[in-house]
Formats: sequence, C-alpha cells, structure tokens
Amino acid sequence: MIRRFLALLVGAALACVAGEVAARALALEPRLQVVRGSEVALDTRFGAPTWLPRQAVERRNEACQGRHLVVLGSSILYGSGLDAGDVFSAHLDVPGLCVHNLAASGFDMGAKLAALAAWEQPVDEVWLEVWDADPSPYTPIGDDVWRLPLGTRVDDHGVPDAFGLPFNTWLFRHSHLFQVATASTVPVEPVSVESAWSRAEDLAVDALRGRPATVLVAPRLDRPFDASVQDVERAWATAAERIGERSGARVVDLAQQLVDLDHLELRADPCCHFNAAGHRVLAERLGMLASVARDTATP
Repeated sequence: MIRRFLALLVGAALACVAGEVAARALALEPRLQVVRGSEVALDTRFGAPTWLPRQAVERRNEACQGRHLVVLGSSILYGSGLDAGDVFSAHLDVPGLCVHNLAASGFDMGAKLAALAAWEQPVDEVWLEVWDADPSPYTPIGDDVWRLPLGTRVDDHGVPDAFGLPFNTWLFRHSHLFQVATASTVPVEPVSVESAWSRAEDLAVDALRGRPATVLVAPRLDRPFDASVQDVERAWATAAERIGERSGARVVDLAQQLVDLDHLELRADPCCHFNAAGHRVLAERLGMLASVARDTATP
C-alpha cells in the first residue's frame, strides 16, 4: 500500500514536471493579460504599475521649448507595431507646442495617470485617451503585472485563485503551467458597468481637475466611424463625458473627428489600433484641435 502511494506520488510529481516543461517549451500564454517584468522596466512608485518597453525608441521631446503637452494613453496612442516616427505625436506639428507621448501598450487608467505623476518636466496641458479596458486594473504579482477583470476571485494576497489551494500564491508565482490553468478557469463575478468605471473616473477627475485637459474617446475599428458615434453602448464614451463634466476637461470623440473617412483604410486591426496612415490622419485632426486650443488660450 505504501509503495503504491509513493509510486502515485512520484508519478504525479513527474507529470507536473513534464507539464511545466511542456508549458514553457510551447510558450503557452495565459488567458489573462500579463506584462512580464523580464520584458519591460516596471515603475510602481505612483500607485499603479507603469512601464516602458526596454527597446522602445523614446517618444518624449524633452529638448523642446514651448508649451508642453503630455499625452496619456494605451497601445492605441502609443502606436503598437509602428516605428516611433510613424506615430501621430511625431507628426503633430503645432508651432510652440512640445508633445510628450507617455502612452504605452496595456496601460489602464491607473497606469496612465501614474505615468503623469512620474513625469518630472513641465506640464501645460494633458490629453487623456479613454478606452474600454481602462477600468480593469493591473495587479503586481512577483516580477510581473497582471490585468485581472473586475470580479476575479483572488486569495488573501490578491492572486487569482481558481482551485482554493493553500499554496496558491507560491504556485502562481513560480509555475507557468499553474498560471495557464488558473487563468483558464478562475471564476469572475459579474460587475456592473457603473461600478466598474467609478474608480477609473475618480482617478481621472482628480488628475485633470484644475489644469487644461482634453479627454480623447478612442474608437472601435471594427465598424465605420459613424456607427461608433451612434453606438449607445460605448461605456467608455459615457465615462469620458462624465470625466469632462466633473473635471472641466474638453471631451473629443475621435470617431466623430474621423466620421468622413473609411475606417478600413486607417486601421491596423479590427480592435482599435491605427496603422501609419491612421496616425497621420490623427495628427492632422488633433493638430487642428491643438491649434484652436492654443489660439483660445492666447491673450
């Protein structure tokens, strides 16, 4: 009996080791979004994890003399997959305006605003992109940060907990196979849209109140721009309006700005990312808005 138990124990251990080796060799990706600390430089000083890709070309313009515009956003305004010279901020040519693009792939609302808090240069104006993923915060776990949908069941350490095991945190931090299994099965309780956006809106209002700011509503690119404008289920657009009302910021719906154009010619994917042509058009349309704001602010 003891030998059989030991044999089963050894067999289970070998199966776990084999599964772990296979999961790493096949590079299986968890179904939860994760930013690996081995791939980016993490900064957790300002209330939310922020990062910049280690190999990214710097998209800040620290030598510029003029009015300083700081852009906060996710992969949409960062320009995922594009060279730095193809991103809208490189083409936003407004006399007297210094554009600092602090957007980064994966940023939620907390990470966007933490990037602003970490910015040590002058800030005369802020543009804040608002997008559907903003309410889902990133959680630091070990050397990585994970985006956990609101309502995800977690243990006492804030780690996703699918199986209720006593060593859940340790297993999740050290086993790639366990991460994949947990991400595929962890329960997520439904959360109302209003409560999901409440924290993100409060963060944005606190950061923007009392300073010149524009809230940019990012569009879906799976439909024509006029269909996006008419979509009453865009929770992030409604949240952007509330942020604007509470903070005094101007709200600009990018779909409305692009409504006369074909979304298929400007998109890099059906989600939300623009191609190089799309970024050039964004620079043109947003440059017109920046010029108007500058002229209005000029005595």
